Amino acid sequence: MQGQQIPEVARIIALADSWDTMRSDRVYRKKLSREIAIQELIDNRGKQFDPEIVDTALKLIEKGILQ
Repeated sequence: MQGQQIPEVARIIALADSWDTMRSDRVYRKKLSREIAIQELIDNRGKQFDPEIVDTALKLIEKGILQ
């Protein structure tokens, strides 16, 4: 499956999981800064992540709802 064939909830979860991974310390690396993590979302908009989901996530980040 690709694009719109993937259920919307799965596309949301994929982005949320990636955001959490980028923004969390791991055994193998420190968390990414907010700015770098945001740039990762932007760079992968339309590639790894659904563009509409990225746009919504960026608004939530800007409002402080998504940390």
